[in-house]
Amino acid sequence: MSDQAKSTKDTTAPAVTIDLVALRALVARAQPLLSVEDAALLAGTVEQVAQLYDLLHQRTATLARLRRLFHLSTSEKLAAVFPGDATSSQTSNSPETTQTDPSSEGAAAAEREAAPAAEVEPPPRKGKNKGRVPASKYPGAKKIKVPHENLRAGGLCPGCVDGKLCARKEPRRIIGIDGSPSLVATCWELERLRCCSCGETYTAGAPPEAVEAESEKYSPSAAAMIAFQHYSAGMAFHRLAKMQDNLQTPVPSSTQWDVVRKQAAALLPVHEVFLDYAGQTRLLHADDTHVRITSLMGKRRAKAVASNTLESPERTGLFTTNVIATYESHQIALFFSGRQHAGENLEDLLEHRPKVLEHPVLMSDALSRNVPKVGPVIEANCLAHGRRNIVDEAENFPKECKHLLDQLAIVFGHDAEARRQKMSDQKRLVHLQRSAGPVLGKLRQWMVRQFRERRIEENSGLGVAIRYLLKHWKKLTLFLRRPGVPLTNNISERALKMIILHRKNSYFFRSLEGARVADIYTSLIHTAQLAGINPVEYLTELLRHALEVAESPADWVPWRFADTLAALRAPGAAA
Repeated sequence: MSDQAKSTKDTTAPAVTIDLVALRALVARAQPLLSVEDAALLAGTVEQVAQLYDLLHQRTATLARLRRLFHLSTSEKLAAVFPGDATSSQTSNSPETTQTDPSSEGAAAAEREAAPAAEVEPPPRKGKNKGRVPASKYPGAKKIKVPHENLRAGGLCPGCVDGKLCARKEPRRIIGIDGSPSLVATCWELERLRCCSCGETYTAGAPPEAVEAESEKYSPSAAAMIAFQHYSAGMAFHRLAKMQDNLQTPVPSSTQWDVVRKQAAALLPVHEVFLDYAGQTRLLHADDTHVRITSLMGKRRAKAVASNTLESPERTGLFTTNVIATYESHQIALFFSGRQHAGENLEDLLEHRPKVLEHPVLMSDALSRNVPKVGPVIEANCLAHGRRNIVDEAENFPKECKHLLDQLAIVFGHDAEARRQKMSDQKRLVHLQRSAGPVLGKLRQWMVRQFRERRIEENSGLGVAIRYLLKHWKKLTLFLRRPGVPLTNNISERALKMIILHRKNSYFFRSLEGARVADIYTSLIHTAQLAGINPVEYLTELLRHALEVAESPADWVPWRFADTLAALRAPGAAA
C-alpha cells in the first residue's frame, strides 16, 4: 500500500465496549503499585468516565448536562472565568480598581502575595426574592374596588369621634391568580321557539358581541395572543393547538396561521413608520443569525434553480437580521428574514435617508457583511466581542487574561456609573474620556509591548485575541470620541434570542411570505417590549382600530398609542 493510500485510510479508533465493573477492578489492582495521589486521580477519572457513560445512554442527554458534569461554565463573568479569585468580583464592581501589569515585578505584587486571604472580603450578595412579586408589578390585573363596609371618606372616626376620615392614596391590595386557556371561547345560545300548529320558528336576537363574532370568529385579542405566543414565546402552532385541545377549546394549527397572516396587513402601516424612523436615526445596532426557509432549501431550491426562477443561484445563505434603531429617545426593533445579510438590509433601510442628516453610527461586530457597501455609516465595534475572545483563552493564559479582563472591567464599570447617574450623552463622553480613556490607553500600550518584547506569540490563541483588539481599536473605542456611542452590541444580541427561541421550537418557515409575516409581528412585539408596554395589548388595539391606524399610523407607535387611545375614548370623540 502506498503512502498516499495510507494517508487516506480512516484513522478513527475502533469502538470499545466499556465494562465499568472491569474498570473498577483494574483500579483496585493498580492501587498497590501507585502513590496515594496517583491512585486517587485514576479512581476519580474512572468514576467520571462512568458518569459520562451513563449520561450518554440517557435520551435526555444535553450539552448543558455534559458541561455541568465536567464543571464547565459558559458564563463570561470574571467570577466564573477565575473561580475562587476574590478580587474578580471586586474588580468588576469597582470603577476605581487599581491597574496592575502582570509583566512587572514590584512591591505591590509582593504585598498582594503576602496578604492573608482572610483579609479580602467579597462584597455581600443580594438576596433573591424567592418568587415573591409585589402587587405594583401587576398593572394588567383586573381592578375591583372594594369600599369599606361601614365607613366613608369624610365621615367621623369611630375611634376618637372628633376626627374626620380621609381616603389614603394607596389602598391595600390582594392579588389572586386564576388559570384559563390562552384562547377562551364564548358560545351564545339563542333560544328558539316553534309553533306547534303552524311550525313557525322564532329565534332570540343575538347581542352585539355575538353578531361581531359571527362575522369574525377570531377577535383582535385572539389574533394578538396567537402571534405573541408563536413569535415571541416560541410556542409552535401545533403545540398551541394541542394545548387548546386538552383545554377543550380547539384551535387548529392551520387556522392559527390563517389568522395571523390575515391580520398582518392591518399592522403593516405601523411597520412602515418604523422603517421610516429607523432610516433617520443617529444610532443603529445590527446583528445576524441564520434562518431556515424551506422554499429556498433542498429540493425546492434545486427546482427553482433548474427553472431559472431563483435570482443569484450561487447564494445559499439565509439570515435573520436584527436592527435596533435609536430614534429620538426611543428604540425601534426591526427584523428582516431572507437571503440578504445585515449589510444589505441596512442598505435598503438607509436608501431614502435624507442627505442633510449626518451619517449614523453603526454598532456591530467586526464582520464585513454587517456593514452596508452603499450608504456610508460611522462604524463602531462591540467591545464585548473582543472581551469574549480573551475569556476563551483564560485557561491557557490565566495571568495575562486576568490583567486584560480586570482593565476592561474598570472601563465597563465607569460606563455603568454613567448610566446610574443618568448622564447626558455629552457628560457621559467627558466622563469616559477622563476615567476610561487612560485605562484603555495603558492597556493598548501593554498589548503592543507583549508583541514587541515577544512575551506573547502572535499566532497563539491569546495573540490572535489581542491582534483582534489592536486591529479594530479605533472602532472598539469610538465611545471615547463621539457622544452616545455604546460599548457593546448586547441589545441586538438579546433581541435575536427571540428569533432563536422561535427557530428552536418551530424549526423553519415554509415560504418567504411566512418569514415576512414573522418579521412584522416580531418587530412590533419587541419594539413594544423595549418601550415597556404590554405587547399583547398593543397588538390588540392596533387590530381593533385598523381603520384609524391606516389613516394615521404615526400616532400608533408604542410611545404614542396610549395618548391616541385616550383621545379616541374621550367624551365627544368621533365614533
